[in-house]
Amino acid sequence: MAYLGEMRQNIRPLLAASIGTGTSLPLFAYTNSVFSPFLIKEFGWSRSQFALVGVTMLITLLVLPFVGRFTDRLGVKRMAIIGTVLTPLCFIGYSQMQGDFGFFLLLATAILMIGSFTSPLTYGRLIAENFVEARGLALTVMNCTSAVLAILLVPLLNRGIETIGWRNCYLALGAFVLASGLIAILLIPPSKDLIKDTPKSEVDRIPLARQDYELILKSSTFWVIFIGIFLCVLQTPLHAAQMNIMLMDNGLTAQMAANIVPAYAMGTIMGRIICGLALDWFATRIVTVVSMGIPALGYLALGSNYDSLSVITVSMFIVGLSV
Repeated sequence: MAYLGEMRQNIRPLLAASIGTGTSLPLFAYTNSVFSPFLIKEFGWSRSQFALVGVTMLITLLVLPFVGRFTDRLGVKRMAIIGTVLTPLCFIGYSQMQGDFGFFLLLATAILMIGSFTSPLTYGRLIAENFVEARGLALTVMNCTSAVLAILLVPLLNRGIETIGWRNCYLALGAFVLASGLIAILLIPPSKDLIKDTPKSEVDRIPLARQDYELILKSSTFWVIFIGIFLCVLQTPLHAAQMNIMLMDNGLTAQMAANIVPAYAMGTIMGRIICGLALDWFATRIVTVVSMGIPALGYLALGSNYDSLSVITVSMFIVGLSV
């Protein structure tokens, strides 16, 4: 099948994966930073205290292996339904906060756990099932959706918070996520290889989870990937709840910081497009060296004493390339 022909034939699963993932955890990484300065001001939390939000990411170490396993066993649609229905409840919880930082951490942990059910880990299976030749391009489209939405939503959210308050904006964001998630679920095509569609004689030969994990943990390739990804995501807290705070520490206002986020999002879009296409044509190690090497220059610039708006904007654009 032709490269672009594969994209046209599988437009439905591509749309489902793009909308579902684009309005889940990858989008929250952008929107969380908008609320951060307002929450700190409202409740008097310290910057160092708020930085503890990054620790909640550790919960994914426990949750993601189960999410991946359940997706293999139950299929994308069932997992997506769970995440789509439960995620808005977290935003309702955010809107009812009264200043208890422990409750805020609990909600941040919950949304990471529940949001994993509609993350690329789940919806990415649709890409794996339906794309071969254009898999890199399909993954690019799926992963760019959140950045495109962030370009539109982040400045609007900041103005909305200043106009109608952060509580109402949390509710509006929850409603948007719910509506988008339901659309994605309706677009999910029948799975090609769910356990229920497999003959019993073959199901009986499917390895137990313990055997699967044992095989994975003995793989040297897995550990290379694991360590590499760990080093790559050390920067993630700066991309999420801490982004606007970091930018405001460089002398920017909340609205100026929110206006820079689209530049960062544009960097992620360009980086994903280039990487997605490159992965179809070049070795992974080459793509990795380039895509993780260039953004280091952005971090060096952010850590310098050059705090002009143009320098910060360009730096955030370059940082975005690594996502």
